Amino acid sequence: MKKAITLILLFAIYSTSLCAQATPNASFESWTTQGFFSYEEANSWDSPNHETNVVGTFVCIKTTDKHTGTYAMKLVSKTIAGMQDAPGVVTTGILPTSNGGLITGGQAYTLRPDSIVGWYKFSPGAAGDNGLAEFRLMGAGGDNDSVAVATFKTPTSAVSSYTRFSKALSYYSLGAVVNSRWLLVSTKNGDAPVINSTIFVDDLDLIFLVRDSIAITSGANPMCAGQSITFTCFPHNGGTSPSYQWKVNGANVGTNSSNYTSTTLTTGQIVTCVLTSNLSGVTLVGNPAVSSGITLVVSTPATPTISSNGEVLTSSSASGNQWYLNGVIISGATNQTYTTNQIGSYTLVVTLNGCASAPSAAVEISSTFIAGVSISTETNPSCLGAPTTFTAIPSNGGTTPIYQWQINGVNTGTNSPLLNVNNLTNGQIITCILTSNYPNVGGNPATSNAIIMVVNATIPSTPIISVSGGGGVLTSSATTGNQWYLNDSLILNATNQTLIVTENGIYTLIVTVGGCSSLKSAAVTIINAGINNANKNSYFSIYPNPNEGDFTVSFNLILKLNYKLELRNTFGQLIFQEILPDFIGDYSKQLNIKQFGKGVYFISLSNSSSNSVKRIIVY
Repeated sequence: MKKAITLILLFAIYSTSLCAQATPNASFESWTTQGFFSYEEANSWDSPNHETNVVGTFVCIKTTDKHTGTYAMKLVSKTIAGMQDAPGVVTTGILPTSNGGLITGGQAYTLRPDSIVGWYKFSPGAAGDNGLAEFRLMGAGGDNDSVAVATFKTPTSAVSSYTRFSKALSYYSLGAVVNSRWLLVSTKNGDAPVINSTIFVDDLDLIFLVRDSIAITSGANPMCAGQSITFTCFPHNGGTSPSYQWKVNGANVGTNSSNYTSTTLTTGQIVTCVLTSNLSGVTLVGNPAVSSGITLVVSTPATPTISSNGEVLTSSSASGNQWYLNGVIISGATNQTYTTNQIGSYTLVVTLNGCASAPSAAVEISSTFIAGVSISTETNPSCLGAPTTFTAIPSNGGTTPIYQWQINGVNTGTNSPLLNVNNLTNGQIITCILTSNYPNVGGNPATSNAIIMVVNATIPSTPIISVSGGGGVLTSSATTGNQWYLNDSLILNATNQTLIVTENGIYTLIVTVGGCSSLKSAAVTIINAGINNANKNSYFSIYPNPNEGDFTVSFNLILKLNYKLELRNTFGQLIFQEILPDFIGDYSKQLNIKQFGKGVYFISLSNSSSNSVKRIIVY
């Protein structure tokens, strides 16, 4: 009787890791008479009956109360005279012969089923009890090497008619399967089995789900037109020699192979594989199986065209260009335009997303190149009397081109790509004539584009600087064209009419209108920028800084004076102002300027003799 109790203990230990395989005598139709009391034992199943039969009691019983066929297995938890209470239990393994032993052995097998099924009835001997059916697969490591497990527990209430159960196997290892074992139990508690709990079991089976998946194993998706791409089918429960039928948009393609290769697929086509398993001697579900589809994206750049303008060739494609001369790649020639310098046949290939187009139609360049020249200047409009420089840029000018500059059609200057002229007047026309020394060049000599001069005769008035805000704000008399200087050095980006002073020094201003600059303004010297600098016992702080538009202004003033607090943007526009008459002591105020947007702001604190400015960054 120790054998049955030990078995239930073992079941509880292994209920988290099992593997399923073959099911011998799965419908319990085959029985053999054994023992002194001529009890019946289900073939291929081991039970405690060979111990309990000595007192004429059996926990595993052949019954005609079956689901199909002639017989079924009936397991009953009983009180055994002179022994411990025993559960009904059978296994396709070998029950232990002593207390504390383990189930060993099982049925040799190598397949990997997906689930177990069977039919059962159950009658609990007491509320809360349930019967169990468990199946496990073991690996090469023996009884302790569980590969997968499926455990079915009956409801705790009575099931009076045969009911189908199904449980998926949970796999824990990719290792090879070498053994399988079933275990059927009438009660959940092996130490104290519930007496009279009874389970009927019939028609056990292992289910093998046939399925397949496909993947691209050579090539890529998206792919290029005409490129080779290979798909591979990965079968599950396909057997030793499954058959494969590849399909493109549902039409049969390829051969009976796990691989399918094509060079003719197009965008939108869907590749699938139908797998037919030859696995025999088991119950197959989903045979044949159809894989999910892979939808192809095939890139085919349009064949480019070339337009020519003299020696300059232009591609119809803005990017991906590669130019060829007489069928040979021109190194580095990848722009949309290409300026030819040799006679021959020019073609073009466009590559987009790694895919190359067909070559363009050829453009033939004969023995003639077209000469050309363009001119430019950075000082038009210019100011009366100011020097102006013009630059000529040749095209197909050869090694030593000749330049002839003209003003209103009259020759001027020297044979140089640069022309420097003083005292140009409004409306004068500047051109350049290029003579190329290229052999057989066309359009020679070439005349450049014309530059019509705009000369401003009026120089802006000298600006005047006014000071406000206790010396913290400087304002130009000119509304536009301002450029501020500190100690004769240009202040970067200081071009507004108003300048907020943050440093002591000498400030000046120049106004530029229409390219003409005024004389420098009279200097303004600032020596009191910063209350903090004037009195070390005072402080003026902004926190946090930078901030999101919400910050605190605080300071401490030890001199009782009239103070003014102002907040301005970079254009000098006043956003906030507070007058503090006869103020002394601590000051703190929280300001929120989120509605004015991100940017740089300046806050100033001033009295009649000094001024301090802080920069605030709002992000």
